[in-house]
Amino acid sequence: MQEYDLCVLFSGEHTESEVDALAKKVDAQLAEASADVTFSYSLGRKKLAYTIAGNTQGEYRCWLFSAEPAHIPKLDEKLRLSSDILRHLLLKLEDTTIEARIEKVTATKERPQKEPNEEAASPAILQTKTVIGEKPPADGATTALESKNKKTTEKEEKKAGIENLDEKLDELLESDKL
Repeated sequence: MQEYDLCVLFSGEHTESEVDALAKKVDAQLAEASADVTFSYSLGRKKLAYTIAGNTQGEYRCWLFSAEPAHIPKLDEKLRLSSDILRHLLLKLEDTTIEARIEKVTATKERPQKEPNEEAASPAILQTKTVIGEKPPADGATTALESKNKKTTEKEEKKAGIENLDEKLDELLESDKL
């Protein structure tokens, strides 16, 4: 028995319950191929890098299983010809084991949220600092502290603009204006 990793991309037009039903069909195909499914998991709904059959989003599901190598070509052919599956990837695990892959997947899901970086926290800290011996600014003049706060605020605004970049690109690509 050889170990395999199967990742399937379903259309993003399907609801969660429909994707579950389609995943059960893939489970049935694996059972027909005499595969022993050890672990299955969902990578969730993702935005696709390019449209596939008119879909801009897709739902990823993965299976880790063991099977006889003789059954794999027939399974691969059934997956390729299935109208419910946009794409699939069937990998033979050579340098790793199923248990190692399971540990990696569960560790990725349990990864803690990123701590806020110090740059994001620094404007609040900078606003509370006072410089000893600094004279109050004349009318219209700004202190070094205020100019630094303005620069960090501008950086944060640019970051917010970058986060919305995908949405803006989608709007541009969908519109007729080029």
